[in-house]
Amino acid sequence: RSPSRSLIKGLARSTNGRFSFIAPDRSVDVYVAEQLEKALEPCLTNLKVNWNLTTATGLIHQAPNKIPPIYANDRLIIYALVDDKFDHDSGTVEILNSQNTLIAAAQVQNANVSVDQTTTIARLAAKSLIQELLYSKEIGSAQPRLKQNIKQRIIDLSLKYQILSPYTAFFGIETRSNGAGDNFNMVLSEIPIEIADDDKYIQPFYVNRSMKKSV
Repeated sequence: RSPSRSLIKGLARSTNGRFSFIAPDRSVDVYVAEQLEKALEPCLTNLKVNWNLTTATGLIHQAPNKIPPIYANDRLIIYALVDDKFDHDSGTVEILNSQNTLIAAAQVQNANVSVDQTTTIARLAAKSLIQELLYSKEIGSAQPRLKQNIKQRIIDLSLKYQILSPYTAFFGIETRSNGAGDNFNMVLSEIPIEIADDDKYIQPFYVNRSMKKSV
C-alpha cells in the first residue's frame, strides 16, 4: 500500500527535514544518495519574515508560516496574502534567523495595490495558505473550537479564491440563452474533471459558461 503523502510531508515540515517520493520504476539508491547529501550540507533553519508593510486591515497572512530549511541553490517562495489593499510609500521585507540577525532584506516603494482575487499569484498564495491551515488543523485536532475556526477559514479562502478544498465543491450549472426556461431536448454529456490528489487542491475544469458555487 502506498504511504500517505500528507503524513510524510507533515513529518518533514515538523522536523525541518526533506522528503522524496520514489516512483516504482526508479532506483532507490539515487534518492538515498540525494537525501544523504542534503543531510551533510549546511543549511539555514528557524528563519522568520518581518513584513513591514501597512495594510488596510493590518493583517498579513504568510504562507508557509513555518519556513523550511534553506540549502545552497534552493528556491524558496513565501507568500504574503492581504485581505483588501495595502497602500504605503515605502516598506521593507526582512528575513531573520533565530537570533534575530538580519539575513536579507528587500525594499518596497510606491506601492498602491488592490488585491485581485483572480490572479495566478493570489490563487497560488491562497492554495499555499489552505495547505498550511489543513496541516495545522490536523495537529490541533484535540481542540474542537480551534479546529472549527480553521475549517471555516479554509472554506472562506476556498470560495473567495476558487481553490478546491476538502470542505468545498464547485458545480457547473447550464443556463438557457433563449429564455425558454425549460429542459426540453437537453442532452447529458459526461465531462471528466480534475479532482484533488492527496493534499494537492486544484480547481476543476468546466465546459459550462455559467457556474454556481456550493458548499
